[in-house]
Amino acid sequence: MNLLDFETYSPVPVELGSVKYVNHPDADIVCCGVKVDDNRTGVYEPRDQVYQLIGNQTVYAHNALFDYLVWNVIGVEKYGYPIKPLKEWIDVQALVNRYSYPGALDKVATILNTPVQKDKRGKALIKKICVPNANGKRPKLHKDYSQQDLFDFHDYCRDDVDSMAEVLKKLPADTLSEDEQYYWILTQEMNLQGLPVDIEAIEKIYYYNQTYVEEMTHRIPEITGGIVQKATQVAKIKDFVNSQGFSMANTQADTIEKMLERDDLTSEVEEILTLRQALGSTSTAKYVKLKDMAHNDRIFNNLHYYGAGPGRWAGRGFQMHNLPRASVENPEEIIEKFKNFEPVENPVKMAKALIRPMICAPEGRVLLVADYKSVENYLLLWQAGDWASLKLLKDGGDQYIDMASAIYNKPFDEVTKHERFVGKVIILGCGYAMGSKRLKAELADKGVIVTLTEAQIAIDAYRSRYALVKKMWYAMLKAAIAAIRNPGKTYEYKGCKFRVAKDRGGTVWLILTLPSGRAIYYNSPKLEPGMYGDSIVHMGINPYNKQWSHKHLIPGRLTENIIQGEARDCMAEGLKNVRENMPEVDLLGMVHDEGIGETDEDNAERKLKKFIYELCDMPKWAEGLPLKAEGYYAKRYRKE
Repeated sequence: MNLLDFETYSPVPVELGSVKYVNHPDADIVCCGVKVDDNRTGVYEPRDQVYQLIGNQTVYAHNALFDYLVWNVIGVEKYGYPIKPLKEWIDVQALVNRYSYPGALDKVATILNTPVQKDKRGKALIKKICVPNANGKRPKLHKDYSQQDLFDFHDYCRDDVDSMAEVLKKLPADTLSEDEQYYWILTQEMNLQGLPVDIEAIEKIYYYNQTYVEEMTHRIPEITGGIVQKATQVAKIKDFVNSQGFSMANTQADTIEKMLERDDLTSEVEEILTLRQALGSTSTAKYVKLKDMAHNDRIFNNLHYYGAGPGRWAGRGFQMHNLPRASVENPEEIIEKFKNFEPVENPVKMAKALIRPMICAPEGRVLLVADYKSVENYLLLWQAGDWASLKLLKDGGDQYIDMASAIYNKPFDEVTKHERFVGKVIILGCGYAMGSKRLKAELADKGVIVTLTEAQIAIDAYRSRYALVKKMWYAMLKAAIAAIRNPGKTYEYKGCKFRVAKDRGGTVWLILTLPSGRAIYYNSPKLEPGMYGDSIVHMGINPYNKQWSHKHLIPGRLTENIIQGEARDCMAEGLKNVRENMPEVDLLGMVHDEGIGETDEDNAERKLKKFIYELCDMPKWAEGLPLKAEGYYAKRYRKE
């Protein structure tokens, strides 16, 4: 087994993406830690030709895409390394994420209590040796850092490799399955392909808004009669708005956005809130990020393999998974106004709506975008065996009207638009055992006010209409509890298998195998007395504070993990189909249940149809699932 860790220098902050980082002409290797089998880890200078130690054998690295790029860009161009393809790399970070551990090496080493921990001096040493000094130049030995600092830095590099080796020993396995290694490679190919962006429009819109905000800031004292001097004085802005006869609890972005939707605001209140929104807008930060991350008119490193327990991808870098929903009907027209510095009504709001269209195919190319239609809901009914409800959807029926009809006890054709909306909220929310308090809050957040009794009536209506879904919640939980009580035995419900086993390091796992054959792992499961009988508790990452702690595997969460895991497996299979059957398409990534590709504009409509077909062509494990997708081809990305 070969383990490797590069320590590097670049004038580019690594936060702007490893592709941009390594491609700067001054980027360089500082040193490299290499461990071969059980031999002592060596730390080598860049000219020591470490590639001779590894050759064309597989190499392990933590966050391996970074080391892959260092090897294949800096190593190849400056030190004569041979090309080392992705298939010869195994990512230790991918492995720890696969088992639901945190991705940071120091955190997982602490959790696993490895004999060698990541050296905490590393950050200070990296700052001295690996980032530009106060003059913006590469730090120099004996000037910016001492010989002892360099020795300590080599020790830090060695400890990183040794810590990685110890972590590997304590994981259930030291390789991904063949399928999962394939998907890891596919993820990195998409990261390296990057998203094409309209850098000219990005720079013009950013500059336009900066100028607009600066000009309008001078009006704040005039607008407020001197009560507020700057848009950063949030407490005074709240007091001013309240003094004008409007009640505003705080100046958070959501609160301001809801206030600006009112049609009774005075011009002064509307203007000061718009200015505050402009200064606090995350859209400005998105444009800065796009501008700074762009390299050769593309942004890279946007995906993280296995970003959550069920296995779905997470967003990184530009964070495509967290873009504003706002849109405009005529983006080209508005973009041209920004470019020509013509008047734009509410430029901050318009800029926010134009973030998606900044992803733009280059000349002669188009984007192919296809989104699975209600995939989680289809999977929920499919997994529960509710074939009648699936047939309704397959035949083009409206499930939201169906739900509203049951709640309001009226025929389909008498259901109002408002009632259908309530039905939609219930369908999308109640499949994972949502309770009445949560439903009441969800509806209130969407402007629908109901009593707790009315919310409970809706919950009961859902559970009656979708009794097979309700049955599935508790049957899955029962199988998981039985597996914990009887380690080594397998319990199955509708293609999902539960088993408890110890790994090679002695850690106990509840292993949930999905119909696809892929497993979800729950660390150190145990049973505790609960309000309604035994309750499952396991170790995992708390989604709120990101700490390793106890988590409760309640019926709704278990079902959600299963369904989201299956949705991930559908997307993985679909992307694989596109990769292998459509060489004319460059895969760029996915956002939740949406696949994105890029291709020549010739025959784009035909290519889109095939793109959708390949995304929906599922293997035997998904037999009976009426998976559908809808999409478009266009120069610019948009929200459908």
